[in-house]
Amino acid sequence: MEYRIIVRTPFGRFSGTMDLNITDGQVAGTLAFMGFTSSFSGQGTENSFSFSGSFDIPIGALDYKADAEVKDDGVHGKAETRLGTLVFSPER
Repeated sequence: MEYRIIVRTPFGRFSGTMDLNITDGQVAGTLAFMGFTSSFSGQGTENSFSFSGSFDIPIGALDYKADAEVKDDGVHGKAETRLGTLVFSPER
């Protein structure tokens, strides 16, 4: 399922999307914002999950590890990177 999200970064607030698939405890999908797209994978349930991936940005790979949950209004979560924390929530 694709979710429209807002990503808050140390550099500002950006609109993006998260395409999320959870099957038998396996999480897979893509995260996209600021013109960059990253595939991710992880584990969890329909309500709570963890995943990791990497963005290929001009200054090199930006790896991240995230925890998230799906609520009635969309996906909420937080990802840790070497450049700071990314917080994402439903776009309203």
